[in-house]
Amino acid sequence: MGFSYISDSGRKRLPQYAYKGKDRSLFYAYVSSPACDWLVEFIPKWVAPNLITFIGLLVMAAGHAVVVSHAPDLHGEVPAWVCVLQAIAGLTYQTLDNLDGKQARRTKTSSPLGLLFDHGVDALVVTVGGLSLAAIFQLGQTWMTLVFWISGATGFFMASWEEYYTDTFDLPPINGPSEGILIFTALELLTAWKGVGIWTSCSIFPGVQNNAFMVVCLLLGSWATVLGNVRAVFAAPHRRHVMKVHFLRALSKILPFVALNFLAFLWLKVSKRNIMVLHPRLVIWTLGLCFAKLVMLLIVAHACAEEYHPWRRSLMPIFFMAAHLGYSMVQNSYSGLDDKQIIESLFAVSVLAYGHMAYSLVNDCCEILDINCFTIKKKEKRT
Repeated sequence: MGFSYISDSGRKRLPQYAYKGKDRSLFYAYVSSPACDWLVEFIPKWVAPNLITFIGLLVMAAGHAVVVSHAPDLHGEVPAWVCVLQAIAGLTYQTLDNLDGKQARRTKTSSPLGLLFDHGVDALVVTVGGLSLAAIFQLGQTWMTLVFWISGATGFFMASWEEYYTDTFDLPPINGPSEGILIFTALELLTAWKGVGIWTSCSIFPGVQNNAFMVVCLLLGSWATVLGNVRAVFAAPHRRHVMKVHFLRALSKILPFVALNFLAFLWLKVSKRNIMVLHPRLVIWTLGLCFAKLVMLLIVAHACAEEYHPWRRSLMPIFFMAAHLGYSMVQNSYSGLDDKQIIESLFAVSVLAYGHMAYSLVNDCCEILDINCFTIKKKEKRT
């Protein structure tokens, strides 16, 4: 069978997994869900749910490519039509993200692969959409872009961590997939109307730009959400009575994600050539792929009812490089390092690691569950 991210015991338990989730958003309950119930009837029954999910990713990637062509350095003039296009892309993705689940239930093809595919694409969109918004909000090659991405990634990772220990994906009344996308859509349309200059203007606080104020508010909101995740895991009966895992052990599973973000800040701080100026998108994409892999493996562990092992070999080059940077600082030889080559190498490692994981997981799930990824087998009748 060769190398697999799913163990032998996990292969036996994977078909038994049943997704448990709820979205308490009022917008989802009274607007988005009823609208998707109506829209799904126009989708042919031969269209696989994963194909709908993948189209959503392509829509966001296309919008991101347009933004990159106008603001490669995450700042500068962004035409009004680009802001409107990005707003449309976000709403389209939100709709398709809800439609895939509706289509799965309609065609009776819900499966653990659908969960992995849906959450995996969501993790990638955190980076794709985040970089597009960073350019529209004029965050530039600064700490604001990094904090903006970390805020979104932290919320998603901690929600997945909570799902692992509570056995339920519980979205609060105000959440990112529903209200969060609506808020950013409104801000994109506001930018199209007023121009990107509104973000570099002074906020209600003297000397503080509107974009910096927004990023700080987003960070505070992210931390408030994290506290809710931690509280839910602490009180979770599933963690205590079914998994029998101590709360401190559960907390230890977030250390690689915390370390990844801390090392990114450290590098941004000590980089003599300012790595965010050299390659801002490559920095965020490298972090984004590592984050997406951590999330995917967490979801696999949950679906297979196994322990989550976040310290992976593919992350070791990044931590090794961080240790090397620290040692070089102590030896006063940091100036001899080439930041550009370092981030390019780490990005290549991240692409290969994520690509291998995604390809392996899709193939294994299709084999274990006897399904196809993008098409529906005629004999397939799963609930």
